[in-house]
Amino acid sequence: MDKSIVLVGEDKNNTIIDGEGFGNTVSVVVDNVSISGFTIRNSGVESNNSGIMVLSDNNIIYDTIFINNSVGIILQGCGNNKVKDNFVFSNVFGSGLHHCIEENFIFKNDVYDNNVTGIYLSFSSNISVYDNSVSNNGYGISISYSEDNNIFDNFVDNNIHDGFNLFFCNKTVFVRNTINGSEYGIASTASNKNLMGENYIYNCSLRGINLVIGSSNNEVYDNIITNGDIGVYISLDSFDNNLYGNLFSNNNQKLVDESIVNDYSSPGFELVIVLVAFAVVILLRGIG
Repeated sequence: MDKSIVLVGEDKNNTIIDGEGFGNTVSVVVDNVSISGFTIRNSGVESNNSGIMVLSDNNIIYDTIFINNSVGIILQGCGNNKVKDNFVFSNVFGSGLHHCIEENFIFKNDVYDNNVTGIYLSFSSNISVYDNSVSNNGYGISISYSEDNNIFDNFVDNNIHDGFNLFFCNKTVFVRNTINGSEYGIASTASNKNLMGENYIYNCSLRGINLVIGSSNNEVYDNIITNGDIGVYISLDSFDNNLYGNLFSNNNQKLVDESIVNDYSSPGFELVIVLVAFAVVILLRGIG
């Protein structure tokens, strides 16, 4: 699309734009385009082929079905776009943002049954991802090499590996999300200065929150973590994380901290007992 237009399909279930397996099914290269009311399907199979490729600003994509694409929707190097109220399913990747440093908004979408990731951000900042239902994907929401993003009020359910996957992701806010039924609720690799608060994380088979490989200076607060193996795990090389106000219930272990260079305002009763016992042993050895 090279003109600023409003494009409305008669019925999103029956008004179909089919890419027939070649390239991007739709490309938006000018500002101020609105697209709604379609099924957009069958892009090419290359990793950057998509149902819709957005390369411009101030566009809105809504009330549309994306199916059988390499990526359902890609925003690349653009700003102030809104992607909302869409059904994004049975693609390789659901929705992706690349090299976007201006505000973009991804909200109220139903993103499910995508092979790899439901929603992902790479090399992007100032993105708001909220009120989405993200379920039954390989990974729920993945963020890499990005910072200063806001991820809140999402329902992330029964994704195979991670509800949230953070890779070199800094200064991002993850609040009030519900995360159910993945291996890891929030998996953080080399990610720093993030806020992870007020999330409800349950039925994650391995770890509720996993801070590894230099994930430092994060605030983990007021989360409810229940029905998992380990509530919070912190690796040997992850330092100066601040944990407070978290509630652990029915996990095999509440907290495993291999670094012991973190701050706990509410580590959990079992950890307090262990630390007190350790201190008593040291004291007795000193007296002896």
